[in-house]
Amino acid sequence: MSKFKADMIKGAGEGLKVGAGLLNEVSKEHAINRREIEYIDMDKIHANPNNKYSVDGIEDLAQAIYMAGELEQPIILKPYENNEYMLTTGERRWKAIQLLRDQGKWKYDNLVPAIVKDPNEVNLPLDEETKEMFSILITNQYREKTDADMFMEIQEWKKIFASLKAAGAEVVPFGAGGEEVTIKGEKTRNLVAQQMNLSPAQVGRFEKLDNQGSDPLVKAVLDNQITLPAAEKAMELEEADQKRLVEGIKKEKPTKPVGTKEIQEKIKKVEAEILFDKEIWHEQVKNIEARLESGSKVKESEYKKIQSAIVQIEKVLGC
Repeated sequence: MSKFKADMIKGAGEGLKVGAGLLNEVSKEHAINRREIEYIDMDKIHANPNNKYSVDGIEDLAQAIYMAGELEQPIILKPYENNEYMLTTGERRWKAIQLLRDQGKWKYDNLVPAIVKDPNEVNLPLDEETKEMFSILITNQYREKTDADMFMEIQEWKKIFASLKAAGAEVVPFGAGGEEVTIKGEKTRNLVAQQMNLSPAQVGRFEKLDNQGSDPLVKAVLDNQITLPAAEKAMELEEADQKRLVEGIKKEKPTKPVGTKEIQEKIKKVEAEILFDKEIWHEQVKNIEARLESGSKVKESEYKKIQSAIVQIEKVLGC
């Protein structure tokens, strides 16, 4: 069974607001206004290997930016070596503007509007790497997210809260507006749910997949090949059958994640067949037959259950 592995991730979309999370619209605007927007040479910008969101749908995003006539939300950068920059948030926007530039449709030539912020400015008892991940999660609060994104975020938030608790933090100020979050005595699942605008039960569903799903099944979710509800259905299979199911999906190269309805059809094709004959039947029911030698009185409601079970067996065997 799988425990989450960061290098499995390919990630998923970006764009629309998902929930209130740490930054509401007021604090988000406040955060942008507090820092000067700079126009940075996009060739001096590097993709961030720690950013685990995907960068699909570039052409559609480029068209949307072109139609709007402007990039309404600047990308977020951190200082990098040789007076260059690394992305914290906005890789899809950066790539979309590069596409518009190459098509001669970007009015600022090779420049892209950006806000430069060093993750080390985060005033939390976290190491440098965790501060950077915190910054990435915070600045991606308002993007559209797939199950793969949600899965990744849950794992990263759990690491952050574990680090904060280990450092003895009790109340921490999250968000540009200075909102305080009490973490002492709070369950990590509830804290994660709060930051992601999910219910604890929703977080629990992802945790169940992480704890009980096979490695291939978990990776299929992380690669956006299968949705969480479909994965939950697939978890009813034995681990070997889960692997065969995922292999079949990969060969098909779906253009969108496989959903519950599709997975139910695929499950029918991968479940192992077992020879069921008279000998097996008699072995399975020998205790029942022994009990019935002298007869057995049952309540009417129980007798109906027996009849129903017999009908189900007949259906399975095609009687």
